[in-house]
Amino acid sequence: MNIIRGMAPPARAQRSFPVTDAEAWSMWSGVAPHLFDRMWLARQQGVLANPHGVRPPHSQVWSRPIINLYGAGMGSRRIVEWVDQNDYRPGHFWMNVLSGELVRWNLALQNGALVWSHRVSCTRDLNGTVWRYDGVRAVPPMPLMERIASFIPGHTGGIYASVLGEVIIGLHLRPDMLFSHFHGEEWIGALNALYRTGEFPPLPPTDGTGAMIPVRAAKDMASIFVISPDDLAQLTAAFVQVDFENNESMAGTPQDDWSYRLAILGDHDANVAAASAELFLERLRMLDRKEAPQGIRPKDGLQGGPTAQGER
Repeated sequence: MNIIRGMAPPARAQRSFPVTDAEAWSMWSGVAPHLFDRMWLARQQGVLANPHGVRPPHSQVWSRPIINLYGAGMGSRRIVEWVDQNDYRPGHFWMNVLSGELVRWNLALQNGALVWSHRVSCTRDLNGTVWRYDGVRAVPPMPLMERIASFIPGHTGGIYASVLGEVIIGLHLRPDMLFSHFHGEEWIGALNALYRTGEFPPLPPTDGTGAMIPVRAAKDMASIFVISPDDLAQLTAAFVQVDFENNESMAGTPQDDWSYRLAILGDHDANVAAASAELFLERLRMLDRKEAPQGIRPKDGLQGGPTAQGER
């Protein structure tokens, strides 16, 4: 990733906690390898799920990798009509298509007790190009906490839970770094303390409100997309990340045509974040009209901004 503006997640040497699923695997797979198994997670919650090779009893299913340590939605797809020879993928499983609100819970646990939490609601526009993540400090519902406690009792550390409707579709043994810019340096310090000492110190009052808006494009558009330095200077969002990454959606809807992320724009004011995202969308519309300006392709990298490895 390339953080053009705003606070980037800390480098590995500056933190004691994992920020990717691969790092979490290295830390926790000896204790709780089952939590990285998404077919196990689905079946534990009563969702019909089986590995590829077992034919679904109905046509529409959601297909996902059983274990995926890179990109929460990477490789996920909704299959409208199952055809064995076309849809079989080794290492994948299918499950019932789910519905409901998609929510990301960012939690800090100390000996199984909740000591900090943040809720992010996730919505998508009709054409799939823009997600919007609205964050606020909130307490998760008790049934969710009881389920997490049954999966990993007495846990100390960060938990990032993706919940679709009433079902946990992803339980990551790491904090969610999407809103780290809004949580601030104190939150990073508290996480370091939690992992080093087992205690999460009190944080200054903050509501954690804000919006993060990733902008996606179809592969043919993303591969030729450009953004100029003048465009970047016009962005008013407090957080600007420009990248080029194939990272599909988790919400159980077809995303194959809009799976390349171009940027993430964030601000405490959701309207400011949306206005900055609109600039990227206008550049996409210019491409569609064959009016692309000269600029820098995110896939070729940008110069002049700090880089960091963070949540995907």
